[in-house]
Amino acid sequence: MSRIERGVAVASLFTAMTTTAAPTITKIAELTAPPLAEVSGIARSSYPDVYWVHNDSGDDARIFAIDRSGATIVPPYLASQFVDKPWPGIAIRNAWNIDWEDITLDDGVLYIAEMGNNGNARRDLGVYVVMEPNPRATAEIRALTYLAVVYPDQDAYPGGRWEFDCEAIFADRGKLYFLTKHRKPGEITGWAAATSLYRLDTRYTDRQNTIFDRPKEGDDWLKGAPIVIPIDRELIPIAEALTWRDESTLLIANEGRGLFELKL
Repeated sequence: MSRIERGVAVASLFTAMTTTAAPTITKIAELTAPPLAEVSGIARSSYPDVYWVHNDSGDDARIFAIDRSGATIVPPYLASQFVDKPWPGIAIRNAWNIDWEDITLDDGVLYIAEMGNNGNARRDLGVYVVMEPNPRATAEIRALTYLAVVYPDQDAYPGGRWEFDCEAIFADRGKLYFLTKHRKPGEITGWAAATSLYRLDTRYTDRQNTIFDRPKEGDDWLKGAPIVIPIDRELIPIAEALTWRDESTLLIANEGRGLFELKL
């Protein structure tokens, strides 16, 4: 896995966009399901008004389907079993959540990023590949595979540069892209001002996949002039997950159970 380009972390998500008015952020829901205590990834489903979410490090290997009201979707045939206890989500039986940081959907396939690397020393990073389940008919699934990945420019564990902690992934035209956050050496918390962008071109399952470092024309997502959108940390503390609702609206989930809508 290799670096394509650096840029401003927050702004990189809005590189190709223009806006004529200041964006507005509104809290639209509260995630009341007890297990959803630390959401770190959200992706719009192919099922209408459904979004896939997962928790951060240390949780069970599972995903939850929610709607825009924040309600957790439970398969109807199981609903009577979870009247007095929380729905535990859709279990992924051959996976482990060491530090899940994001999720994305591409052509009916979910990709879950086991990419958290706060200590800058992990050598088992990768992505779980899962066929998207029917949220109203599924209680447990299996991952198709695990794609182990490695940064081509990290040569020590921990590395001297604290730039190998991926917090966001997305998919485009069958390729997976990874955005890392940069920190000062040894710093675990705090705001990072820059990011590196990597792309995965191979799908080996018996060895590590090195992220591609030769961007093709039209592949420089951080090339354009960015639009910076300030976010009030008191309104949205610890925001770790976002996805597109439509072409002009983002949904943001934070680790405080909030679900927010950002109109661009």
